[in-house]
Amino acid sequence: NTFLIGGASNSTTSDLTIVSGFRGPGSTLSFTSGNGSLAATLSVSPPLGYEGWTAMCFSVMFRGQYNASTQGCINMNISADAKPIISATAPDFQVSAVGFRLREGQELRAIINGFKPAEEDNVTVFLRSELDGANSFVPITSGNNASSLFTYTPPRAESGMTQQACFAARGSQGALRVQEEAVTCLSVEIERCVWTVKEGESLLTLAQDLGMSWLQLWNYNKGLLQQPDKDLKTGDGIKVGQPYQVQMGDSLYNIAERFSTTVARLVALNADLKASTDLALGQRICVSFDSCASNIV
Repeated sequence: NTFLIGGASNSTTSDLTIVSGFRGPGSTLSFTSGNGSLAATLSVSPPLGYEGWTAMCFSVMFRGQYNASTQGCINMNISADAKPIISATAPDFQVSAVGFRLREGQELRAIINGFKPAEEDNVTVFLRSELDGANSFVPITSGNNASSLFTYTPPRAESGMTQQACFAARGSQGALRVQEEAVTCLSVEIERCVWTVKEGESLLTLAQDLGMSWLQLWNYNKGLLQQPDKDLKTGDGIKVGQPYQVQMGDSLYNIAERFSTTVARLVALNADLKASTDLALGQRICVSFDSCASNIV
C-alpha cells in the first residue's frame, strides 16, 4: 500500500525533513521539500510473519534543527493474503460439495470457480490432472471471481470406477502480494450396471457386446422397454446387470460360478476389478447371469 504524507511551516526559506519511528522491513520512505512544505510517499509491502496491528509514526522538522512537529501515526492491520476459494457445481449430477455421480456416456458440465475477496486481484483457474474422457476446460469469467467450464464424458470402459479430476485456483503475484494457490479434487463416480445407449445400438448389439442373449438384457429392462428396440432411444440408460453385495467368503470365482457366468464377464462389467482383486465384505459389484443355466433357487 502507498500513503502520502504532507508537512508545512510558516517559513518559506527553510527546508523541512521527515523523521520516522520503526517501520519494519518491506517499507520505503521518500520525500521532497522546499518553500516551507514537504511531500512524502510511504510504500509498505510487509513480508510474511508481520501480520497483526502495527503503527508507523512520523514527525516533520526543520533540517538541522531538533524542534519536531507533533507526531502523526498510521495504524494498520496487516493480514496474510487470502488463498483463493475454489468450488465446483453441476446440479444434475452433484451428490456432495466435490462429489458427482453419472453413468458412462453422459456429459458432466461442471463450473469450476475460483474466488478471492480482493477485487483488484486476478484469479486463474486451471486443470491440474488429465482425465480420460475429459472433453474441454474453457474459461468463462475472469477477475477475482473467475470460472471455467469443465466437460467430461466417462467412457464405457470405466463403468463402476470412481475417477478424480483436480483443479487449482491461483491468485496473481505482485509487489504487494504473495501468490497463493488452492487445489481441490472432484470425485466422479461412474455408475455400475447401467450403460448409455449410443446411436445405432440395439438390444441385440448391446447383448452381443455383453455376451448374453437379448432376451436376458430385455429382462433387466422390462420396466423401461415395453416393446424391445422400438422403445430403445439413443441416450437412454439401460441396465446391463444387477447389483450384488459381497458376502463373507466371496471371491470373483465363486460369484461367477454361482451366477453361471465367468470372471472375465464380471471384470468387463466392473472396470475397477481385476481377476486378482480381493473383494471386501459389503462391496457392491455388478453381475449378470445366464438365466437358463443359473443354479440359483
